[in-house]
Amino acid sequence: ACTQRAVADQMGARAAVSPPHAVVLLGDNFYDHGLPEPLLYIYNSTCTVKSGAGGRCGSTRGAARLKEGFEDIYPPLFAPQTPFYVLAGNHDHMGDVSLQVAYAAVNPEWNFPHLWYSFMAPAVPGMAASVQVVMVDTSILTEDWRYMKLKPQLAYANYTHLPGRHWAWLEETLATSTADWIIVAGHFPVFSASTHGN
Repeated sequence: ACTQRAVADQMGARAAVSPPHAVVLLGDNFYDHGLPEPLLYIYNSTCTVKSGAGGRCGSTRGAARLKEGFEDIYPPLFAPQTPFYVLAGNHDHMGDVSLQVAYAAVNPEWNFPHLWYSFMAPAVPGMAASVQVVMVDTSILTEDWRYMKLKPQLAYANYTHLPGRHWAWLEETLATSTADWIIVAGHFPVFSASTHGN
């Protein structure tokens, strides 16, 4: 938490000088084991939930992790309604990563519609070029099943079908893009000098 807060402070200092149009979160959003409990027990249809507004429906470990690990740290550093585009890392898959996808329905700042997706970067004044950001799940692409604990909410019958679907989507997305620039974002780097390797 201390390291996360220190990094967030530096992000905030930079944002004060040059406010970002969006923030990309590249996984391991909730260290060490992802989110532990279903959001259905955290949020329900009888209450209004807004990021940072308090008034939570229920009090569980999952709600505390969302509040302490995201809502209390990052949104206050940026302009209101700054979008956060999120993808999962291997540690998120140690918990129920579908909860992070579901969280997007109750927090408009948290954009995580699917385990893999793309979006057009917000327009930047003075920049005419279009930028498409392609968000990939490297745990699925590398078939790193050690951490996979996907829940039925995502309607995937078998983990072994996911890499093929993901690769096909990625190839089609790259082939059909009309953007001037394409940025592919993922948790694991393609090339790495660390002990994890490439």
